[in-house]
Amino acid sequence: MRQSSGGVSCFEAGGIAIVLFIALALMLLGTAGTVLPVVPGLPLVLLGMIIYGAVHGFAAVGTDLMLLAVVLTLASVVLDYLAVVLGAGRARASRQGMLGALVGGVVGVAALGWIGLLVGPPIGAVLGEVSSSRTLKQGLRVAVATVMGMAATAVLKLAMAGTLTAMFVLRVT
Repeated sequence: MRQSSGGVSCFEAGGIAIVLFIALALMLLGTAGTVLPVVPGLPLVLLGMIIYGAVHGFAAVGTDLMLLAVVLTLASVVLDYLAVVLGAGRARASRQGMLGALVGGVVGVAALGWIGLLVGPPIGAVLGEVSSSRTLKQGLRVAVATVMGMAATAVLKLAMAGTLTAMFVLRVT
């Protein structure tokens, strides 16, 4: 087989480029997924790193970067649920309001898919507040705070995904 100037065959160089392309495509899709409710954000970034590492050896990615990616991915999953509760808590929601926001997110996703992720927590927060004898105005305030918590989490996850992707590119290219 013909050799390129670096001592790697043209076929091998093409294979390296394809795997890098797939990894980067997954990572960019994951980065977009941090703000798009349909797409799993950081899990796709991690998957891109795992695919590249599985083919080219994890030493190419680095144990430290892989560990950081795993930790941030797990943190992002926890943040998705905490954002709803913390946002509601910030508006001094009742216990029922915070629980309503959390349950609204779970039921919303189960019933309506990604749209439910957007509308479930605020609706659940309002229902929880009203069920605890609070006013509709307080319920709406908690709903707005819940949405703001979700938005803040999306920005944080976007920064985490962007940072991981940049660190990966700097390591492997």
